[in-house]
Amino acid sequence: MKTIREQILTALETELGQLRTANGYYTDVGQKVIRGRYDASPDELPAIVLIDNIESAARGGSYMELSMPVSVEASMYFGTHNASIEGNKLLGDLLVNMTSTRLTLAFTSGSRQPRLGQTITGVTSGATAVLETINLSTGSWGGGNAAGTFSIRLPWGEFESETLNNEGGETIALTPGTITLVPRLSDLVNDIEYQTGGVEIQPDPGENIVKVTAVFTIHYVTLAGNPYKQT
Repeated sequence: MKTIREQILTALETELGQLRTANGYYTDVGQKVIRGRYDASPDELPAIVLIDNIESAARGGSYMELSMPVSVEASMYFGTHNASIEGNKLLGDLLVNMTSTRLTLAFTSGSRQPRLGQTITGVTSGATAVLETINLSTGSWGGGNAAGTFSIRLPWGEFESETLNNEGGETIALTPGTITLVPRLSDLVNDIEYQTGGVEIQPDPGENIVKVTAVFTIHYVTLAGNPYKQT
């Protein structure tokens, strides 16, 4: 049996593994996520090291209110690009992955399957979001009657009952505008708070690795005296 803390860390590993350009991020640093040590070796890059630290605890009736700091270290080769610019891409990807709101947007009459990671736009509202996953319930794209939900991140604006277009301006589906909030890490956590982060000391000439560290605090609860249960 896994403690709630370990369940959260396992879920974080999965989330950080989504940091790929194919999913609409700017880097592929999520292709390897490492736990249990403090650094990745050069032959493992690009990679993320996830470090869980000593948490604080407070009793609240029959519950323990816990705050677990985690350090997320992302490293990659930057090639001929500017180390600072590439490092800030890494930091942006980490912040989006760890703290951005995730939603589901209902759709019907799907006739053109969108590519994961692309931006979808509401034709009437002008609202936009980045597509993470497609959850097909009925119908098919080829039949023009696909229906289900899109999992989205970085929403901007409010979707209405309207047509949805892809980045090329092509119609992909209709939406009733129904939005549902997706629980963070399978509803295990109450909040993920960004504490500090940035690009580490710029590499010297001849060095080709950029590293970014971001620290987050994971707020969650367990039953008092039972780290395996929340209810």
